[in-house]
Amino acid sequence: MTLLNTANDGYFNVLIVLVRALVAFGPMSRDNLIMFCQASSDADTLRLHQTLKRWTDLGLFCENGDTILFADGIILPIDANSVVTALPGVLRRIVFRKENNARFWDNSGSLCADLTRGLAWLLAQNIYNNIARHAECQSLEAHQLVDPDRRIVQNDVRWRGLLAWGHYLGFLWNADTPIVDPMAALRQDLPLIFGKNVELTVADLEDRVAVVLPVLDKGCYRREVEDALDPIHWQRPVGPDQLSTSLSRAIWRLVDQGILALESRADAGDSRILQRATGHVWRRFTHVRLTGEVA
Repeated sequence: MTLLNTANDGYFNVLIVLVRALVAFGPMSRDNLIMFCQASSDADTLRLHQTLKRWTDLGLFCENGDTILFADGIILPIDANSVVTALPGVLRRIVFRKENNARFWDNSGSLCADLTRGLAWLLAQNIYNNIARHAECQSLEAHQLVDPDRRIVQNDVRWRGLLAWGHYLGFLWNADTPIVDPMAALRQDLPLIFGKNVELTVADLEDRVAVVLPVLDKGCYRREVEDALDPIHWQRPVGPDQLSTSLSRAIWRLVDQGILALESRADAGDSRILQRATGHVWRRFTHVRLTGEVA
């Protein structure tokens, strides 16, 4: 199974119900967990079992005998309401694990790879082109990925799953009429990106973003997808100092919200360009500072 096969594994809303129950009541037997979740939602028994199994396989949950609990290393707030806010960040870490993307180009048994590939492909596009409608995306993908076995959005189920998960994980606005924008994911992960720093050079920023969110510029999964695209039908940013339109939009929105501040220093070596539509320069900068509250 794969994450985008939502007909079998369900959407994130089923997963949220399971997580909130474990946070509220603590580790419990599989039967009790399913019973609690059925009582608090409309999720059917089969969908709950399927979602629990899938996210146990991926590493969110684990089993100790018949007891279900969160896997080692999973850190979530202790109240059921705050966990809803924190959960997308936790899931991004799991989705992007190497072991969950080992069969990167496989169409079956690929765990998270279909979602990762789909996100990397969307985020690699010029977001100012019309990629909100399924038909346009199907045509674009068919031209860019010559091998039909490597395509994601030709399938209606996968397309709907990609939009739903992309929106929930913070890479899109509006799952019905999607607008590619990773601002929400980037904002939530700024503490991981900056660490104890309040200022980064653009080179450090780009490198750290690529590690934390590897479907963005220079990330390992993004590079894997970009290398597979037909250069006749897909163009990289014009120069190595130019950020993609998707990352440019996210950074610009965080500046507009007062979360980040950009500086251009004459004595700095590296600089990067935020690009607008048609490749026009939005802003050139050498340093970025964390200036506002992330939460």
